[in-house]
Amino acid sequence: MFDSVLNRSHTPKRQIGTGAAFAIALHLWLLAFGVWYGTGGGKEKKEVVDVTFVAALPPPPPPPPPPPPGGGAKPKNTQPVQQKPKVDPDVYKDDSKVEKKPEEKAEEKKEDAKEEEGGQEGGVEGGVAGGVVGGVVGGVVGGVLGGVLGGTGTGPVPAAPPPSYATLSLGDPTLDQTTCPSPGMPPYPQEARQAKVETTIIARCTVEPSGSLSGCSLLKSHPFFESSIKSYLASAKVRPFTAQGKPVRVACNYPFRYKLE
Repeated sequence: MFDSVLNRSHTPKRQIGTGAAFAIALHLWLLAFGVWYGTGGGKEKKEVVDVTFVAALPPPPPPPPPPPPGGGAKPKNTQPVQQKPKVDPDVYKDDSKVEKKPEEKAEEKKEDAKEEEGGQEGGVEGGVAGGVVGGVVGGVVGGVLGGVLGGTGTGPVPAAPPPSYATLSLGDPTLDQTTCPSPGMPPYPQEARQAKVETTIIARCTVEPSGSLSGCSLLKSHPFFESSIKSYLASAKVRPFTAQGKPVRVACNYPFRYKLE
């Protein structure tokens, strides 16, 4: 380097400038390194860590032991026991437990007898001692017990129930007659005559002991004849049946033949 400076005449100018620049840069770097090292840059900085000690919490209490299998002893009743109030025997006395004296019992019997006499004295004048159960004040002597006040005892007599009759079928050997009594011929309906309708109507009725016909129904019918035949049989009268002299009921079939002349 110094050779280059001393021999300026032999070295090109470009090389002299490069060497001078390198020397300056090297001196500056050394200067800076010395300053940095002198200020403690070469020592490692130690970080300061603050440590805080915290008191540890006590551990939680252990859980209660499980009950033994099969059930353990029942917990005791923790309800407070109510104490009975003390009673002063000089202040409170139970009369029911005190035995009464014979004199007091006799006085009570007399009072009861007076009350009974007072009840009889307050009775109705002319009454009988002991009275009659169901008696009425002002009743008539000889009246009927439970009768109506002022009644004469001659009330209406209830009607007797209607007699029941046996129902027999036609042909029964006990019947006094073997044929059905005829109720007559119902009239020819006008509308059936105009329509020139010829037919046979069969009605079934029960002959009552009174001779009337009940429960009539048409086994064979026609619309033109139905109403007129039913109204006719409702008012018809026949000879009643008897069986060994006793009235009975018998069902009969009545055929009615309608034919134009």
